[in-house]
Amino acid sequence: MRPKPTKFALDDFGSGFSSLNHLAQMPIDIVKIDRSFLDGLTEKRKNQAMLQGIVRLCHDMSLLTVLEGVETDLQRHSIRDAKVDFLQGYLFGRPQSRDRIRDLIARNQATPSIAEKAAGA
Repeated sequence: MRPKPTKFALDDFGSGFSSLNHLAQMPIDIVKIDRSFLDGLTEKRKNQAMLQGIVRLCHDMSLLTVLEGVETDLQRHSIRDAKVDFLQGYLFGRPQSRDRIRDLIARNQATPSIAEKAAGA
């Protein structure tokens, strides 16, 4: 059996020193979109267009997308049309202790991770 290829994620895309150039030049499979794109998303059409454009570009490049910082149901509903692959944030869970994470993993062995989905498992 061949080992699964290692997958890489570009974290906090859209903030700091990240750029569109990284998407084409780095060997990445997953783009974690910075939470700053949620700011004003429910009121500003420009923010919605920007998020949708980033997701569409990533999908055209066969990259999975994760939107960081989702904290409310209103945010979750406002990004539905963007077709983000995965959402991450306090709405879904707070930071946990190492022991709690081990228990969760042990109970959810059948649930594929983001990396496993990226590998096509």
